[in-house]
Amino acid sequence: MGGASSKVSGAKATQANDNQEGSLGGKHVTRARGWWKRGDVAACAAQTNMQCWASNKMIFDDEQVAIQLSEAWEHDSSKDELNVVLQGLEQHYWRGTEAGWLGCYDFPGETWAGDGSVYKWVMGAGCVCLQRPGYILMVRVGREEEGVSSLRAELAAIARTLQAVPVESDLIYLCDSEAALNKISRWIGSGPRTTLAGDANADIMATIIECLRERVLRGARTFMVKIKAHRGEPLNEKADTQAENARQLSPECQQWTTRTQRMTYEWEDSSGVQHVTAWSKAVRNAMLRGGAEHQVQRVLDRAGSNWNKNFPLSTEAGRQNIRQSASEGVQSDLMGAKDWGRRCMTQLQEAENWSKPAATTWAAEFLLREGESRECLGSWINSSAVHEAKKRRAKQVITCSFPCGKWLHMIGVRKSPRCELCRGERRKDKASDEALPFETVAHLQSAGCKAQKKSVIGAHNRCWGYLRGAILMHGEAKRNLEFIGGERDRQLQQLWAETRIGDILPWEDVEREAEQLLEGTRANVKDPEGSGASQEKDDDRIGDWDEADPYDEVIFGRRRPDSVAIEWTSKTVYVLEFKRTSDQRHNYREHGERRARAQHDVLVKSLDTVAKGAKGENAGWTIKLIIFVGGTCGSVHVQTFNNNHEGARGG
Repeated sequence: MGGASSKVSGAKATQANDNQEGSLGGKHVTRARGWWKRGDVAACAAQTNMQCWASNKMIFDDEQVAIQLSEAWEHDSSKDELNVVLQGLEQHYWRGTEAGWLGCYDFPGETWAGDGSVYKWVMGAGCVCLQRPGYILMVRVGREEEGVSSLRAELAAIARTLQAVPVESDLIYLCDSEAALNKISRWIGSGPRTTLAGDANADIMATIIECLRERVLRGARTFMVKIKAHRGEPLNEKADTQAENARQLSPECQQWTTRTQRMTYEWEDSSGVQHVTAWSKAVRNAMLRGGAEHQVQRVLDRAGSNWNKNFPLSTEAGRQNIRQSASEGVQSDLMGAKDWGRRCMTQLQEAENWSKPAATTWAAEFLLREGESRECLGSWINSSAVHEAKKRRAKQVITCSFPCGKWLHMIGVRKSPRCELCRGERRKDKASDEALPFETVAHLQSAGCKAQKKSVIGAHNRCWGYLRGAILMHGEAKRNLEFIGGERDRQLQQLWAETRIGDILPWEDVEREAEQLLEGTRANVKDPEGSGASQEKDDDRIGDWDEADPYDEVIFGRRRPDSVAIEWTSKTVYVLEFKRTSDQRHNYREHGERRARAQHDVLVKSLDTVAKGAKGENAGWTIKLIIFVGGTCGSVHVQTFNNNHEGARGG
């Protein structure tokens, strides 16, 4: 900051130079918005000029202040400078920090802070002292060949501080590592049974214990205080900077380098980076991941074997691919075993005459689909907050072993594969129980099963409620998006009567265009799934139709899209639809999108026709249909979902 000074409303102000570099940020830095919540004190480029306001009753040298503010504004450090000043007005600010409230800055002895840093398999430790600002300790922590650990770096900072402080002086040490403090507290009043045997950091702990013992014998007091990391605590931030600098020291400056007798393991992480460490949770996870990757490759090899046996011999497409690859040369289709197996599996899945698993099982194909949020499903299954019964049901559905009627009939437990729930509902209505649908998982999870209809509708509404809330919460600030009709879905005619959408798209015009479209297509369009054969039907919430009542037969004014939203700034009407469909097959998303487009094709076309014919203030409106598809087993195509979400919330 710096530059000219002026009086505004009885106050003195020092304002930043109004140059182009300042307005765009340039090298001018400030703390990011919300830094306290994230624990991030790193400086970032300022997007606006800065002003410093002070009371006009204060007396100071304008020229000196301008120079100091300019130096602060032009400072290009990656971190905010934090210098403790305990005199004048500034003392109230620093005594308001966490350590200040605890009285650490007024401690009669020495006040130290230390921190450890680990990056790219290098460990460093740094320490600073409040009473001796120029006395800085840095140490590169050794024994990196057995693996790195933030705990080891934190313990090294504590040990180096205890070595530097005179044994007769009282000490207060600020530490942001709870694990390090807990490790030391085990030795306080623990008796003779506490041992360092088997401790990976026994060399550093021995130094700490010996220093503490010596201080106790000399009558010096030692206090170790836990503070929060990266919350602007000046000593902690300075120690963090020194720990980062310590990592840049040469290997000759290492301390605590004595190797242990522990076995080391060489392994590769998911990014392909090689690591050599002693046994740890990371090594265990690497072994589990390696075993899983081996099983995945076995499945893909099976897909390649099935492709070699069947696909090239039975389809013209296979022979054409072989001829094309041969004509282009060996390098054109050169790929690894993993990529080859996935390509073979994809081609078999897309083949019209292939009706069995492309690899080993349907469950394997389900779990190997890429870009389908499988990591979220894995986190859910591994979560301790989820009841085991829910996990068990999910695993049964994924592995096609859920005890539904069709599966029980297949293993000989039930006589009929037909849905007993539907049979009971039909008997209540005194209807015939002939031609009952098969009791499959897809049927039980759809509105086609009348006994499950209420539960399916509730699941649909809950999922859409989360989506709708995310669109509203994470939208662009400049947009003016309004979900008309409230949180519940409504019939189109009711929606137009109760909201402002009729002011821009009159209902009479929309209904007239829709009836013309329906008349032109009703004679030719047939339900592609049939009235009673749709076992993978979506959980549509239309209460006016069921499996035997196609969507086209619903009166236009009584149709219910999930939501209709209006973006008033860009003049866009969004028709939003969410499909929750069975995802046991790879084409579930295309199936759900196809059904949604068929259901709302008349609505979108009629709205678009009316919008294009509007004049005056109502001219220039556009209509967009956005479809979200989610699988009943948790599948979500990430790229498509993100694109739809961006389109819906961007305005």
